[in-house]
This record gives sequence, structure tokens and C-alpha cells, in this order.
Amino acid sequence: MTIAIVGEEKSILGFKALGVESFFVKEEKDIEAMASKIKEKEVGIIFLMQQTFEKFKSQFDFLFQQALPAVLVVPSAFATEKTNFLKETLERALGTDKINLS
Repeated sequence: MTIAIVGEEKSILGFKALGVESFFVKEEKDIEAMASKIKEKEVGIIFLMQQTFEKFKSQFDFLFQQALPAVLVVPSAFATEKTNFLKETLERALGTDKINLS
């Protein structure tokens, strides 16, 4: 099982240099190509850059339908907007919006 990272090129280029399976996503067609390669390479963990996830949210639904690969949405070092990333992730994982992080 391997580890992969998915996102915009500027955010994940360094990971590719370290040998991490990297998938650059600019358009929807890139997600389709990535999906088949993830199965082929038996990816067990995917780090999905938050900006990319938010841009193509509905196209990434298939990643959350099964236990593997485990998908972790992580903020990009280049993110310019603040989000409720942790709260949204917990809500999705727990299936409830009754979470108070204050």
C-alpha cells in the first residue's frame, strides 16, 4: 500500500520529489485519471489539499465511500482564506453538526 497526495501543482511538487505518489489536479478530467491510478497502485492513504477539495468537492465524493483509501483533507501552505476545516471534517466523520469547538 502506498501514500498519495492530490492537489494543485505548487502545493504538492515537493512531495513528488520525495517519492510520494503525486496527482496534480487542475480540471475535472484530472480527477478521473487519478481515480483509476489510485486503484491500480493500491493507494492506502491520500492527502487531499483543501483548496483542491473545495474546488471539486462533488467529484471527490467517491473517495469517501469506502474505508480505504483513508482520505485526509489538509490545508495548503498557500491557502489565503480561513475556513472551518476542522469543524467540517469532524462533522463529516461523526455525521452530526452538533460540535462546539470553542
